[in-house]
Amino acid sequence: MTDSEQGIREIRINPIVPTESVLVATARSMRPRKAEEPAPRDTRRRVDTCPFCPGNEHMTPPTILALPDEAHWEVRIVENLYPVLGDDRETNTLVLGLQQAIDGYGRHEVIIDHNIHGIALHEMSVDHITLMLEAYRTRMAQLYEADDRLKYVLVFKNFGPAAGASIPHTHSQII
Repeated sequence: MTDSEQGIREIRINPIVPTESVLVATARSMRPRKAEEPAPRDTRRRVDTCPFCPGNEHMTPPTILALPDEAHWEVRIVENLYPVLGDDRETNTLVLGLQQAIDGYGRHEVIIDHNIHGIALHEMSVDHITLMLEAYRTRMAQLYEADDRLKYVLVFKNFGPAAGASIPHTHSQII
């Protein structure tokens, strides 16, 4: 992505309460809104247009981590196509009067929580949730080990378009 396609990716610090900050990522407004499309009638089947369904791996960036393995994945991690943060820039600080911002340095990845398209978290087996949590833990450890500039890693899950999910297939994100 070029700088203009990436838009603004920065952490803005509250000048009144400097312990408060907000992430600004203007390019995320360009992401497709597949979650607003009607769900297929049988959401337990593979969906040809869903980039997170097995067999559609070519529709996403390359796999970063897959459990139990890449050929038979149940949980899969890929780069986010519309990242809030990026590791392609330095952590420069910009100060304009009272306003202070830091370039949004970091990683932003998608964790495809399950290989079944329409499954919700409460429908997953304990064994699968354990595998999912293992993927979170493993990837967080890899990120901290690979880059000492990373100070905080967060895993979060949006469910449905009202929560900000742009793809209906169950997934989490790591930033």
